This record gives sequence, C-alpha cells and structure tokens, in this order.
Amino acid sequence: MSLLMFNLAVDEDHVTLAFALNWIRELSKYHDYIDVLTFRKGKYCLPNNVRVWSIGKEKGYPRILLLINFYVQLAKIYRISKPVIVFSHMIPLFSILYSPVRIVTRCRSILWYAHGAKPLSLRLAHSVVDTIVTSTAEGFRLKSSKLRIIGQGIDQDIFSYEERETFLNPIIDIVTVGRLAESKGQVLLVDALYNWKVPEGRDWRLTIIGSGTNEKEKIYADKLFNKVRKLELDYKIRFTGTLPGEDISEIVRGSDLFISLGTTGSLDKAIVEAMATGCPVISSNEAFARIAMENGMADCIILKEYSSIHNKLDYFLSLTSEKRKSIAKRQSDIAINNHSLRGLVVKLNNILKEKKREL
Repeated sequence: MSLLMFNLAVDEDHVTLAFALNWIRELSKYHDYIDVLTFRKGKYCLPNNVRVWSIGKEKGYPRILLLINFYVQLAKIYRISKPVIVFSHMIPLFSILYSPVRIVTRCRSILWYAHGAKPLSLRLAHSVVDTIVTSTAEGFRLKSSKLRIIGQGIDQDIFSYEERETFLNPIIDIVTVGRLAESKGQVLLVDALYNWKVPEGRDWRLTIIGSGTNEKEKIYADKLFNKVRKLELDYKIRFTGTLPGEDISEIVRGSDLFISLGTTGSLDKAIVEAMATGCPVISSNEAFARIAMENGMADCIILKEYSSIHNKLDYFLSLTSEKRKSIAKRQSDIAINNHSLRGLVVKLNNILKEKKREL
C-alpha cells in the first residue's frame, strides 16, 4: 500500500518537529512507499521507500508560491505513485488544500491533531476528512463521530523504564522540559521554587530543557533569564536549550521529579516521556490530570499556584521510597502501554487499512 503523508517539517534539527521522522520511519515498515509532502525539509535520513517533497518554506518562498507549489508537488507525486490513503500529521491546512484532489481521486483522508486549540482551519479540515486521530480526548475538542484516540507516540527505546531511588540526596534535582513559553509556565516555576520553604538539610536544583521557537517565545525566554538573574539563582538553575531525545532521557533519569506547568490542553509529549522513564511526574496539564484521576494518582496533579506546587514538593519528600517507586512504575506502565510510538503506529495502520477496504 502506498501512503501520502503531509507534515510540517522533515528536519532532524528542527526544535519541535524532529520527532516526526520517527513516525515516518515506523510507518515505512507497513507501506510499500511513503511520499511525504512537507512545508519544509532540512537534514534527514529515512528508509529507501520514503520520498520527501517540499513546498519550499525552507527556501523562503512567499505564500502564493507555497500554495502553487503544493499542487505542483502533488502532481509530481501522482505521476509516479498511486496513493489510496492520505495521512496529514498536525497540519489541517494541507487536508483542506487536498480536499478537491480527494474528490477526484476518491482517496481516504485521515488527520492527526493533538492540541487544545480549535482554530477555523481545524473546523474546516474536520469537514473534509474521513477520520480524525488524536492522542487523548483533550487533544481534539470538537464534537465528532470521526474521532479515534490512539495515544501519544513516544519512543519507548529512548524513554524506557529504569527503577531507581529518588530524593535520597540533600539536593533535590527537578527537571522541566518544553518550549520556553507563557503556556509552559517556567517563570512561575522559578518563582515558586524561590519562595518554597525547603525542609532543613535540603535544597533544590532545577534543569530547564527547551528554548523559544518564535519571537513571542524568545521575549518570554528573556523574561525568564532576567528573572533567574534578578533572584540570583544562576547557581541553582541550569538552562540546556533544545536537546535530542537521548540527552533529555539521560537528564530526566538523573532527576528526582519532573514538573510540568503546561496549559496547552492536550497531553504534552514531554510529560509522557518522563513518565516512561520512571521519573515521578507532577503536572497541571489537563490531559495528565484526567489520566492521574483515572489511575488513582490524584496526588500527582498540581495547580499553577505557589501553594499547590509547595504542597506537592513537601508531599513527595514525605513519601517512603517504596511509595515513590510505586507511583513512578504506575506512571511508566501507563506511558509505555498506552502511548508508545510502536503501539500508536500499529493502531494507526489498522485504521489506514480499514479505510482502504472502504474504497
């Protein structure tokens, strides 16, 4: 079966979208050919049965030329391939642009979307695709009979479970991962830790992994850096910038606690990756909160306010080693059993085959 896939970037150096290459590699195991039509392409290494086509964002093309090139590249793909299924990964716009071609070719169209936002483009795409797939119920907020929930899709080989002791050393190692952005709450986390009355004989250290990815986020990043300098916390807070998954996994494994104050609505991939490794996670993320409630871990839910963060820090310090291990193992089991990339692609491929049979 030949698959046509739309995505935002095919570039292993991209700050937030490099993970898509793992999706493509895993999907390539199930298809004769995959033609990936992307907004932009950079450096990548993919299997021989994957062909990458770009509409030219990396060349700085203006919008009108990008639009024209979408159909030019699509025509080239159809000259050499006969895809019967189209899978759009987190790019509703391409599903919309493809809809006239879909009518002519009778291809089945599937859209992956996992975010709390409900832009007009999503509403339009929803009306023209056959199926929507997402990570959790929070990842798609429109009422739909087309919706299928298939998990987050983390690399369980990199973020695998390792049982270990936490909170043993006097210094508590805390880590957070994500874009430096208002929605991620890093400034609040720094303030909360600064104002935390640390138990006698204890102290904390924070590693912040991530960077700003646009002008607005870079302004927020400067605000965060200035906050750390103003509070004279440079010696306790480390900024790593953006890191590859292997390096993130190593840091998370060496930490006592993962804190996420994100409010994007959908399940944050970084949260699930941390859960998988066995680093205890506490978070204000809405999707995480539902998972925690359903699995008897309400004590891992925090609010975006000082008192809640302080209470949870004190609570985890008070737990026995076995209790912390139990929480970490339960979180890891949830992440690996429900959100691994291999499991997600199996579910996704079953949906793709199901849609092919409908033709």
